[in-house]
Amino acid sequence: MFLFSGMTMNTQLVSGSKLALALAISAVLGACGGGGGGDSTPAATVATNGAGSTTTSTAGGTTTATNSTPAASTPATTAPSAPATTPDATTPATNSPVATAPAVTAPANNVQTPSLVNRAMYEQMYRGCQTPFRSFDPATGAACAAGVYVGKDLSDGTTDCTVKLAKDGEVTFTVGDKVHVYKMTQLFRSVFLKLDVEGAPYLFSVHISGYSADDAAKKVHGFGMNVNAKDDGSTPPDEFEITYTYGDVLTADEKTVCKIPL
Repeated sequence: MFLFSGMTMNTQLVSGSKLALALAISAVLGACGGGGGGDSTPAATVATNGAGSTTTSTAGGTTTATNSTPAASTPATTAPSAPATTPDATTPATNSPVATAPAVTAPANNVQTPSLVNRAMYEQMYRGCQTPFRSFDPATGAACAAGVYVGKDLSDGTTDCTVKLAKDGEVTFTVGDKVHVYKMTQLFRSVFLKLDVEGAPYLFSVHISGYSADDAAKKVHGFGMNVNAKDDGSTPPDEFEITYTYGDVLTADEKTVCKIPL
């Protein structure tokens, strides 16, 4: 009986100790927020936003942090816009049509020049070469016809020829790439005929011929101009001829006839 009572008492003491220990552990866990059914702090939620910011949700609220890193790419896209001045380089090119204007008129002038120049020379002879007149002196017989005449080689009709007659009788005869320069000093003759007839004002003729001094080969350079009036004399002739010769006076080794259009 006594033994049982003692055992019962010991059992109560042990049970009381376990209860006290359990209460103590429960109190500690409650203070720390732990325990089987107690509240627990949720894990922080991190959301990444597309505009360069991060949102963090915690038990105490929501915090949004903005990242500034993406701003570095913005200047790179605007930098290439600097070449806005490039079109200015092409603007002067639109003003260049002024340069094409002379090119349009140049061919027309080249076509007109021979006849215009020669017609002016014809009018000069018509006014200056008095009639009747005959001379054997180049210094007086060539003065009224002095000037420049342009035309084509009669033999092929395509080769350019130019004749310059000076007042003292010096001749520069150019045909193609050949240039002959000489002065008429012998056998010179000039004849001008102009008849002032009503209705036929251009009854006018010019004939000039002469030769250079003999060269080492006993040959001479010859010159001949023949301007003949039309039959009715009411209009100027369409053309006339200027001739170059080299060789003997009677039998030339070389002869070129330059047709001069009016």
